Amino acid sequence: MNVTLEVDKFGRVLLPKKLREALHIGPGEKLQAQLDGERLTVTREHREATVRMENGFPVIEFAGEVSFTGDPVAEVRAERERELLERLAETW
Repeated sequence: MNVTLEVDKFGRVLLPKKLREALHIGPGEKLQAQLDGERLTVTREHREATVRMENGFPVIEFAGEVSFTGDPVAEVRAERERELLERLAETW
């Protein structure tokens, strides 16, 4: 994905929505910038994660704020409905 970024008069760069969504970058996300000659590389800051069990299921907790886009429950439900409809169509 090629994106042109613009620096405003305060030196800030806005990451376009399609880029943030593709990288799952949300508010409060920490990024690191590295300068190598004329090349600027921006990477996601390493976040510590812990795993604990809750009601028999693993729960992953990240240090800091985590932002998700979309509705994962609705996505899983829609996928299951598609699979069920395909199976029903095969039997008819």
